[in-house]
Amino acid sequence: YILSPAVCTVYAGFKPTDVDFLSQRDSSLFILGVVWASKPNHFTLIRAEREQLGLPWKTEFWDPLKQSAKSSRDAGQAVLRNLGILPPETELPVPGAGPQTDGWSCGLHCLAKMEAWIREWRGEPPGVAVAIQEVHERLNEFLSNLRAAKKPGAQSSGPAAGSSCPATEGSGAAAGASGPAKAAPVQHESFEKASSSEVPPLH
Repeated sequence: YILSPAVCTVYAGFKPTDVDFLSQRDSSLFILGVVWASKPNHFTLIRAEREQLGLPWKTEFWDPLKQSAKSSRDAGQAVLRNLGILPPETELPVPGAGPQTDGWSCGLHCLAKMEAWIREWRGEPPGVAVAIQEVHERLNEFLSNLRAAKKPGAQSSGPAAGSSCPATEGSGAAAGASGPAKAAPVQHESFEKASSSEVPPLH
């Protein structure tokens, strides 16, 4: 179950009350959240999993930066606590140094880490590596397809044509969490602006 940045933003400040969402949480073994925090403006990840229903959750916070941002970890902790996954007295450990060496690619690194975690959860060996360059190329291909679908006379590409930019909303699977986010919508760039240019090249 994947929580988008908008949903995590809501649950960093409020406990969920949506019955469908709570039911989904209670029936899940694996939850992944994309956390957006400011000062610095930055994407990070939270992860919670358990071997079977009724057992305690194991949690993890991941930050692509070399030195983790406290504001991001605090936001991740708030989400997990408000979801009833992390006990109030428990602190998320400070993660080790991440792979990010610039000031802008946190979203790409989070996409790569999300894919690696999901592939591990589906049974691939631990430590699976997802190349950031591969994520970068796939994202630009997706944006190119969005632009092509908007041209007059172009055939609709299906649900993807109406989806938000993945660098903002996280995985498409986060659509299952769209209900709670409607109560406190988060403003994003317009579809036209988000898909008007490619992600900057990697160096």
